[in-house]
Amino acid sequence: MSKLPFIQILFVGILLVFGLTAKAQFIPYHTDHVDVYNFLSELRILGIVEYNVAVKPLSRKEIATMLWAADSSTALNRVQRKELDFWKQEFGKDIGSGKVHREGKWAKRRVFDDYGLKKRLDLFYFANDLFQVTVNPIVMGVGMINTKSDLRRYQNWGGEIYGRIGKGFGFYFSFRDYFELPDWNGVNSLSPELGGVSRRSSLNKNAREYYAIRGGITYAWKWGQVGILKDHLQLGSAPTDQIILSKRAPSFPRFHLQLKPIKWAELTYTFGWLNSDIVDSTRSYLTGNGVYREVYHSKFVVANLITVKPWKYLSFSLGSSVIISDNNINAGHFIPIMFYNALDQSFNGQVNNAGQNSQIYADINFDLFGWGRIYGSILIDEIRLSTMFDSKNQRNSLGYQVGLSSRPFTAWNLKVYGNYTRIRSGVYRHYIPTTTYANANYGLGYFLGENSDGWTVGLQLRPLPKLRVIAEYKRWRKGPLHDFGVPANPVTLTGAQFMTSTVSSTDRITLRIRYQIINDVTVQLMVNHLSGYSDGNLVFPGVSAAIVSDTWFGFGLNVGY
Repeated sequence: MSKLPFIQILFVGILLVFGLTAKAQFIPYHTDHVDVYNFLSELRILGIVEYNVAVKPLSRKEIATMLWAADSSTALNRVQRKELDFWKQEFGKDIGSGKVHREGKWAKRRVFDDYGLKKRLDLFYFANDLFQVTVNPIVMGVGMINTKSDLRRYQNWGGEIYGRIGKGFGFYFSFRDYFELPDWNGVNSLSPELGGVSRRSSLNKNAREYYAIRGGITYAWKWGQVGILKDHLQLGSAPTDQIILSKRAPSFPRFHLQLKPIKWAELTYTFGWLNSDIVDSTRSYLTGNGVYREVYHSKFVVANLITVKPWKYLSFSLGSSVIISDNNINAGHFIPIMFYNALDQSFNGQVNNAGQNSQIYADINFDLFGWGRIYGSILIDEIRLSTMFDSKNQRNSLGYQVGLSSRPFTAWNLKVYGNYTRIRSGVYRHYIPTTTYANANYGLGYFLGENSDGWTVGLQLRPLPKLRVIAEYKRWRKGPLHDFGVPANPVTLTGAQFMTSTVSSTDRITLRIRYQIINDVTVQLMVNHLSGYSDGNLVFPGVSAAIVSDTWFGFGLNVGY
């Protein structure tokens, strides 16, 4: 049996089993909507709502339910109350029937039938008892200039559509066409921004263009959701730049399953198709008209995460993943609660050259009784417990991340946050290139990759609803990549030390002022001071020369995300 029909049978089987209990919809709400997720984090820290911060994105239905639950809270201040009303205009269509009517004599506005709340402005919206659909444009542009009058453009345009059929079926699709000048976020750049399978622009040789598409068909019931998606999955309690799974790499097609049968435990599972970007010469061929047909090595990812919440303020997650190449898939990879490291070893005869690239990871989040939260994640690529404290013989191929964020304080809603991340040598990469922890050569985990570390310290002010003033300091460092050698003379990770030298480093001080005029229409002013150095191969955005110290000024406009 081929793998794709197996996935289809599994998907249909789940629908048949749970089809009669449908009471929800699953339409992922991407974490690019950072202001919504920041607001939800505040509600969670205050104890008003509960959700699993280790798995993102949340669904629109989940967000709507939490917003309506917060409506009765007396713990919100004036700014938070105003923002709650603002976000309810966005998510009112995900609570109740979603049907609307017009009110007003002259400038008629659309109001939800169920609760008399004003609906946000959409390009097109329709809802009845069976069907609901929303269509909106996406237009984004950022322009920047530095003290040397160098220019930078970053823009995209496209659109999105999403909706539901009946009580359980959901669908969504979005398309973005990106243009970037110069290339700050490409595969050779140490950037946290979204990567893409790009091409050189026909308009400018120093620019790149690429598409980003996301979408899916989904089904949800009271205690679970399932779908066939092409979208990001982020694992880890950090708000962004997670070390387990992040959104740096382009999204990939995947099967998604999430089960929440009890209040204090849940399971997340995914099986995805990756782009190896490595030609399989044995399957490539010359066509009759002389064209060399390139065929890439197949590549897949399987990952799970089990989250347990023994107390209201503490959650702990544990999971495993494996990168599979050359169609070495077996039925065990479709067991959501499987320990994939052990499964891999049972099939490779304890021979590394025959095996895949597996990882284990854990995550913890502790809410500080209404004052803030602390979190941490660890990912282990390889470890030898017997020698883990012996610097010469250790094989501590792992990464970790710790951080904290506070609740808002003062009338200006002052919030502070910070985190530190360290990734040791050899993490994510593999001496068999088809099994690296990457999609289309973009790392699936922390954006700096192996042998790196990063600091972030910041504060945010919200003196007015929908207005955010953010000041951040970031420090990123990158050491040399581990040299795996050649088959005749391999170089193992035994005794490999963390960052014995630094090939690229940058310090970045940023001030951003962001205001959301209406739902999904945002303007932003920014000032970035960048300093650092680079070896010319592993480069940070804006730091491609030997020594750089520069200040950039920018303006951005978003219509949609």
